[in-house]
Amino acid sequence: MSRMKRNLYLVTICIFNLMAVPLLAQDLTRGGQKRRLDSDMSGYRKTWALIIGVNYKDRQDDLIGNPADQATLPALRNAVNDATELSKVLTELYGYQSNNGQLQLLVEEKATKSAIDNALGQLCDPQLVSEEDSILVFFSGHGVKLENARNRTAILAHDVKLSSGRPISGYLRLNEDLFARLQSSPAKHKLVILDHCYSGDIFNQSDFQPRSESDDRSDPNLQMTKTFQAM
Repeated sequence: MSRMKRNLYLVTICIFNLMAVPLLAQDLTRGGQKRRLDSDMSGYRKTWALIIGVNYKDRQDDLIGNPADQATLPALRNAVNDATELSKVLTELYGYQSNNGQLQLLVEEKATKSAIDNALGQLCDPQLVSEEDSILVFFSGHGVKLENARNRTAILAHDVKLSSGRPISGYLRLNEDLFARLQSSPAKHKLVILDHCYSGDIFNQSDFQPRSESDDRSDPNLQMTKTFQAM
């Protein structure tokens, strides 16, 4: 990932997290040193994150002899690193908790369709997530267009199975399996960051809230408004 792209992600996270933070808490540097934003300063009861990165490197032997499958699932170089680095930023600077399930990092063989489904289920569970919480979902990996489907774009889990270059299992549709499920979550603020081919298709399939008219990120009204946004 280029430095410009990485900085873009970090700026996005800052906007999402700091929109709820009092003005005096927004300076994360003091005397040239980084300061950690404690969870009780975030403005949320709990902050939840599902971070997924798949390089598919250990899947390449499965594809030998199937040129169409190889073209659909080439090995990536930076997806796992991007997911890992983002999780470090969230835990080290923004107070996300990885030891109690509030931040789940799924990379490579851990990022199966079943594991992703289970993690999304937790984010939609009203017994775990409240209306005073925030949710961040990040996916870096491969995405494809599905044939003969109304909701055409899907993301590929690590255990995706292909036939003639098309996924037959181990994938999640952007609209029905990701957006629609997260829409049912009671969380006040939800942000999805997608880094895969055809990721922009989510804006054609889903009604996301337009950007705020306010340029003042310390405006307390932003904290009171429920939002679901994507990038």
